[in-house]
Amino acid sequence: MKRPPTFWLNTGLAVALLAAGGGAWYTVQGSSVAQTATTSRTSTVRTGTLSATVTGSGNLESAASSTVDFTSSGVITDVYVTTGQTVKKGQKLARIDAAAAERSLASAKASLLSAQAAYADTADGQSASQRKRDEISVSDARSAVTKATSALATARSTRASDLVKQNALVAAAQAALAAGTGTAVALTAAKATRASVLAKDDDAIASARTALASAQDNYELQKLSAAENADSPTAADLAKARSTVADAQAAVDEAQETLDDTTLVAPHAGTVLSISSDVGDTVGSGSSSSGSGSGSAAGSSSTAGASSTGTTTSTGSSGFVELADLTKLEVTASVAEADAADVEKGQSATVTLSATDTEVAATVTDVSVSGTTSSNVVTYPVTVTLDEVPDGVRLGASVSVSITTGSAEDALIVPTSAVTTTGNRSTVTVVTDGVEKTVAVEVGIEGDSGVQITSGLTAGQTVVLTSSSGSAGSSNGFPGAGGPGLGGVGGGPGGQP
Repeated sequence: MKRPPTFWLNTGLAVALLAAGGGAWYTVQGSSVAQTATTSRTSTVRTGTLSATVTGSGNLESAASSTVDFTSSGVITDVYVTTGQTVKKGQKLARIDAAAAERSLASAKASLLSAQAAYADTADGQSASQRKRDEISVSDARSAVTKATSALATARSTRASDLVKQNALVAAAQAALAAGTGTAVALTAAKATRASVLAKDDDAIASARTALASAQDNYELQKLSAAENADSPTAADLAKARSTVADAQAAVDEAQETLDDTTLVAPHAGTVLSISSDVGDTVGSGSSSSGSGSGSAAGSSSTAGASSTGTTTSTGSSGFVELADLTKLEVTASVAEADAADVEKGQSATVTLSATDTEVAATVTDVSVSGTTSSNVVTYPVTVTLDEVPDGVRLGASVSVSITTGSAEDALIVPTSAVTTTGNRSTVTVVTDGVEKTVAVEVGIEGDSGVQITSGLTAGQTVVLTSSSGSAGSSNGFPGAGGPGLGGVGGGPGGQP
C-alpha cells in the first residue's frame, strides 16, 4: 500500500529525534566518566643540591652615616672640606670662633693652680702666720668676754641704784598724801615711773647676759679652732682640700672640652654629602640628629651638637655636615614573621639592584628582635651588608634581597607536594610495581625546589604527589615539569609514557 508523504516525513523526524537523544546521552555519560577518572601524579626521588631562601626588598644606605653638628654657639671661622670630599676619622671639618672658650680655659686653669697651692699649704701643716692669727683671735675673744662681764655688772649696779632712788620717790609721795599736801595722782605717777625705770634696767641686764654668753661661746670656739689648727692637717682638712682640687680639675677638663668642640671633626671615615653653612655664619646649639650605622636593624646612630641651615643663626636637626661611608653599604629589608625565625647573622645573601639587575654578594649583619605590625601582619627588619660595592651605585637605590637560610649538597629531594606532615610525623606514598605504600620519612630543610629527605627513601624511588589532576599524565613536581605536550617530564599513569 502506498504511504502518504506525511508518514515518511513524520518517520524521519522521529528517527532524527532518537538519534539526537542517543547522542546527548552518550555525551553526558561519556563526560561524566572522563571527569571521574583520576590518575595519580608521581615524581622520582632525586639527588642534588637544595637551598632555602628568604626574600625581601629595600633601599641601599650607608652602614655608617651621621649628621655632625657643633655643640656650642659661635661664628664659623673656617670650613676645611667641600661636598663630595672623602675624609678620614678625626679629620677637621670646620671651626668656630674659639676666643671665649680660650678665656674660660685660662680662668679654669688659674683656679686649679690656686686650689693646688691651698692643698699644699694644708698638707704642710700650720704655718707661723696661721699660729699668730689664732693667737690674736683667742685674745680678742677673751677681751670680749671681759667687756661683756663688766657690762653685766654695770647693768646690775644701775638697777640697784635706780631701785633705791625710785623707792624713795614713792615713799615721799605717800607721805605727802598722808599729810594732806600731796595727791593720789602724784602717788600713782611715782609708782608708774618706778616700774618703767626698773623694767628698762631689767632689759639692760638681760641684754648684757646674752652678750656675755655669746662672748664666752666665741671664746671657747676660738680656743678650740686654735687647738685644731695646731694639730693640722686633719684627715677632714686634707679631704676638703683634695675635693677643691678635684672640682677645679673638672672645670679645666670641661673648659678644654668646650674649646676642643669649637673644631668639628669627622666621627668616622666617609664622604661629605652636604655642608649647610659657610664662613661668617653663626651656628647655635641644637638637638641631636640621626644617621645609619651598622649593628642596628634600624640603622641608627647620632652625633649631638648644633646644626645650621643658612646664613643666619639657626638650630635644627639637619646638621652642619652630613657624612656617609660609601665604601660599606647595607640594606634593611622587612622579613615575614614565619621566615624571620630562619634568618641569622652571618648567613650569605644576594642583593640585586633593581635598575640594572646586577647581583652582589652580601652577608646578614643584624636581625632585629623587635617586629613591626601593619594590617595584622608582623615583619622583622633584617640588615644585609654588601660584601663589595659595585661601581656607580648610589645611596637610596631600590634593591631586592635573597637570603640563603639553609642548603644541603647530595641531598635526597622530593617535591613539597609529595610530603604529608601531621604534627611531628611526615609520610610519603611510594609506588612499587604499581602498588602504593605509605612510608614514614624524616625531613631536613624545605628548599625552594623541594624537600630534603634524611631517612626513609632512596634515590630513584617513585613517590605520589598529593594533588590530583583531571587529565592523564604526571609531573615530577619540580620547576619546568608538566604533562605530555607541556615540555615537562611525565606521561601516563604511574609515571609511564
